Amino acid sequence: MNTRFFFALVVLCGCSSSDGGGNGANASGGAGASGGAGGAVAVMNGAGGSLGGGAVGGSTVGAAGAGTNNGGTGTNNGGTGTSAGGASNGNGGFIGSGGIASGSGGTLPGAGGVANGGVTNGSGGAPPSGGASQGGQGGVPSMAVSRSAGCGKAAPMAGNLSIDVMGTSRDYILALPSNYDSNMPYRLVFAWHGLGGSAQQIAQSGYYGLQSQSANSTLFVAGQGLMTSTSVGDGPGWANTNGQDVAFVKALYAQLQGQLCFDQNRVFSVGMSYGGIMSDTLGCQMGDVFRAIAPMSGAGPGYGNFKPQCVGQVAVWMSNGNNDMVVPTAQEEASRDYWVAANHCQMTSMPVDPSPCVAYQGCDPGKPVTWCEFMGGHTIPSFAPTAIWKFFSQF
Repeated sequence: MNTRFFFALVVLCGCSSSDGGGNGANASGGAGASGGAGGAVAVMNGAGGSLGGGAVGGSTVGAAGAGTNNGGTGTNNGGTGTSAGGASNGNGGFIGSGGIASGSGGTLPGAGGVANGGVTNGSGGAPPSGGASQGGQGGVPSMAVSRSAGCGKAAPMAGNLSIDVMGTSRDYILALPSNYDSNMPYRLVFAWHGLGGSAQQIAQSGYYGLQSQSANSTLFVAGQGLMTSTSVGDGPGWANTNGQDVAFVKALYAQLQGQLCFDQNRVFSVGMSYGGIMSDTLGCQMGDVFRAIAPMSGAGPGYGNFKPQCVGQVAVWMSNGNNDMVVPTAQEEASRDYWVAANHCQMTSMPVDPSPCVAYQGCDPGKPVTWCEFMGGHTIPSFAPTAIWKFFSQF
């Protein structure tokens, strides 16, 4: 599987796109980094590399094992809860043109109760039952569960599917929890690929490593982009020409509302590179739907020719390498500053786990902004799956 496609990026979004970055060396394969005590993610950085002719570091996500979840009980009325965390071993690997990396173990946080604000997920990682409100972490206010119209209906078909949007067939992959309960309002996460990538790659990566951590509490959707022509090459992407990609998401979301049981107040978007741009686009244009977004190395509002008009607010988790030659840090910083201002945060920040992430202070309730500038290039940081899941699961 060619990793060049997985991480490619365009730096314009809206009605047209152009790609940044030159040809890079293919990822060398190599052994993945040890998971260790902090996480079970194996990451493999290729020699040099930006998009174009080569992969930008073969970021490899080890597949988490079943593990155990000793999430303590708690109350959904603001009481305290505890989570012992579920042990999980990264055994598999994904992408890496020269070989497969494997995580050497490590622990993932459990999906159990969250202290100081009530239980986010109850024992065993099940999402909250209908009607009850969830307590939040770190000062995030609780928000009542909003059940979709699909609650109580038989489970729909999952896997490779398609939907007609504006006369065009759009493909996507839907993943349901193994124990899907049609009366349980799950979280819903949309995940987007990079230029030249595919929904299949995202699914095989475990939706950027989030699926294994979700403890069957989340529905996942990976969309397939349309062919896009850019300055560095052609391939499936998210140019959103004439609004067609946002129209795809709106149509798909409406269909899922009628088919699946999920919490409409807990819908999220994640993506790397062009997928990060797509997440920023959705945060701008569908802020009434998405609770939080996690764009990785994808330029967004506040930078250059990013065209979508932003309305509303979303919580934002962002990452960017300090040696990214495809999306220079200054571009991502411009997007960060936009979201900081939009969410009325102060320009002061405080360190948060994992290092080197910081959280901006004084943001509007429920609209935190976290910025993670790490040492590296145009790649997914090793801490991303754990950190993004922690960020999403606070809501």
